Order: sequence, then C-alpha cells, then structure tokens
Amino acid sequence: MNRLAELGLPIVRQAARRASDWVDLQWSVLERSLRAVAPRTHGVLLDVGCGEKPYEAWFLPYVRAYIGIEQAETFRLTAAASRRRAESRTGRRSSFASR
Repeated sequence: MNRLAELGLPIVRQAARRASDWVDLQWSVLERSLRAVAPRTHGVLLDVGCGEKPYEAWFLPYVRAYIGIEQAETFRLTAAASRRRAESRTGRRSSFASR
C-alpha cells in the first residue's frame, strides 16, 4: 500500500477543515462588525471593489444610496455581470484609467 496516500488524505482533510474554520471565523467577525456599524451610516455609501455587493442589503435601510464600483475585468468575471447588476445603473463608465 502507498504510505503517502495513507497519510495524505487525513492530512488534507484536516488542513481543509482548518482552513474552512478560519474562513468561517473571519466571515462571522466581518459580518458582525459590518452589521453593527450599518445603523450609523447615512448619505451615500461608496463600496469600492464591491464584487457582487454582498453587504448591500445590510446598509440599504440606512443610506440614501449604495453605489458599488468594480474594475471592469473583475466585474466581468462575477455572476453579477451575467445578471446585469450594473456596472452603473446609468450605464456610464468611470473616468478613472484602468491599469
């Protein structure tokens, strides 16, 4: 029997589980922190690097507008692009140069 294969699978599972636990911990800390500050926000919120706007629902009740901007190439690769969740609701592009 391959000794490396015997050792590898449990080690990989253990490492994957630890990584998953770390991600879950980080997410829960981030979520708790953002939900706590959301009621103190007001006006127009600009989310730079918003991706698919995962925090939009937490802030919308408290702000006049939630604007998300994302680099065009990154946006193109997200599921939001396929749903047409707007590069901008007006169809205008930013005047900032992309590098």
